[in-house]
Amino acid sequence: MDIWLPPSEGKNAPSDGPNLNLDSLSFPILNSTRAEIIKACAQITETHTAQRVFNIGAKHEAELAANRALMSQPCAPASTVFTGVLYEALREHNPTIWEGPEARRILIFSGMFGVLRADDMIPLHRLAMGATLPPLGKVSALWRRVLNEELKDHYAEHTILDCRSSDYKNACSAQWAHLWDVRVEREKNGKRSVVSHNAKKWRGILAAALAPASSTITQEIELKEALHDIIPRICTCDARGVTSRVKAIEVSPPRSTRLRGSTRTLTLITAED
Repeated sequence: MDIWLPPSEGKNAPSDGPNLNLDSLSFPILNSTRAEIIKACAQITETHTAQRVFNIGAKHEAELAANRALMSQPCAPASTVFTGVLYEALREHNPTIWEGPEARRILIFSGMFGVLRADDMIPLHRLAMGATLPPLGKVSALWRRVLNEELKDHYAEHTILDCRSSDYKNACSAQWAHLWDVRVEREKNGKRSVVSHNAKKWRGILAAALAPASSTITQEIELKEALHDIIPRICTCDARGVTSRVKAIEVSPPRSTRLRGSTRTLTLITAED
């Protein structure tokens, strides 16, 4: 089993380290698209235009400045640059996740770089997959042309725990793989509702719990068994000190895709203690 993650808006800015070297990144066939996007970002120098394109305000000037000179920025491993809720949950619930062999089974999708591995050296940057980047157009459409073709060679027929958000799925639909899309619902007073605010955190917790067994999961029955084993260990505590747990996991029947893959929905049913 492989695990596919979105990036995060929150990032650490590397204070030192080597400059960005595209040739050192995983999947070098993506470098021509990476270079094209980096060049387009560097050309957006007018502040208001940059804030609109990158969907940020004045307090993010460091990210805007980095975008204008990405090739000369200091870099650190992608696993330490991304700091959002999902990544915090990964580190909290599996502190060694980036140190073991399971890290090689995790891909991080990125508007700027297409897709990364945890140890790829990247700088501070800002570009959402859903952005429209002058003069290139929609970023997800730029990546769609190359990601599906490149990743098919590596992941065709693989079972993939898909924790990506919609824009990143649009950039690589991966209809040649068997995707398990993670959904989160909360049960309260006998009623269920979709979790949106905390869904990233739950996806991070789930990925952290499954990662150690990822190399042994190759079939549907093995993933279902692993899910059954980890249910008692999946919980989180909110700012109020209230603990929530996964009380059940539901898996929808597979839906076949036109490229001999499949999609299904893996739903975590959560409830407060």
